[in-house]
Order: sequence, then C-alpha cells, then structure tokens
Amino acid sequence: MADGQEDRRARLARDTSKLPEAARSEKLHALKKSRAGHLGILTRSYREIRELMKDAFKAKEVKYQREKLMTSFVRYKDCHDEYCSYLESDDEFGEALSMFEVELRTKEAFDREVDDWLHGLEQTPPPGHTVEPTPRENIKPEDSR
Repeated sequence: MADGQEDRRARLARDTSKLPEAARSEKLHALKKSRAGHLGILTRSYREIRELMKDAFKAKEVKYQREKLMTSFVRYKDCHDEYCSYLESDDEFGEALSMFEVELRTKEAFDREVDDWLHGLEQTPPPGHTVEPTPRENIKPEDSR
C-alpha cells in the first residue's frame, strides 16, 4: 500500500476489535448501501445540471444546483470515510480508495465543465440577456419617487 493510502487509512482507522463480526458486517453493509445512494444522488445531480446548462438563461439555477451538488459530495465523502473506517483488510481499503478517487476526478472534471460554461456566459452573454437603458423621454417625475 502506498504511503498516502497508509496515512489516510491511519486517520480513518476505527477500533472494531470489540465489535462482534456480525455487527461490523451489518454496519459495513449499511454504509455501503448508503454510499451507493449518495453516488446515485451525485449522478442525478450531474445529469440535471448538464440539462440546465443547455439553456444560457438558467445560469443562476446552475449555480444553485452546483452548491447543492457540493453539499451532496461532502455527504458522500463523509459516508465513504465512515465506511472505510470499518474496513479491516488493505485490499478492501485500497479498492474503496480507488473508487473514491474516481468519483473525486469525476467531480473535479464536472466542476471545470461548469466553470468553463459560466465563464463562457460572462464573455458572451446570450441574446436578450442585456438590459437596455430606458430612453429619457419615457421617464416621468413620478418614476423618481
């Protein structure tokens, strides 16, 4: 196991020696299912945000959904870390860490995709997205009150 993996494993280690094997196994199963549920939420969020990105006028909604995605990713990470804390074999831990790294790269690539899309909108706003100044002849004294 690489040094980085050993450091991470040491930080996540949980003393499960006092936990009956059946209880540990049950907890691992529940955490694995929970982790899969969090991954499903992330996958759905990526898809929904990509759909929103098809409409340049939905930039505000994209930003909002992206914030929710970040919260979901933190929840996934927390669940994943707890799952890893119950793993006893180096092989299981290495496999779980590899899975997490794939998800982290997916999120990082998605973040770049959203950033590029938003930056593109800043550079070239969609037609009709600018506010036309009001002609002076249409301004009445009562508008200033």
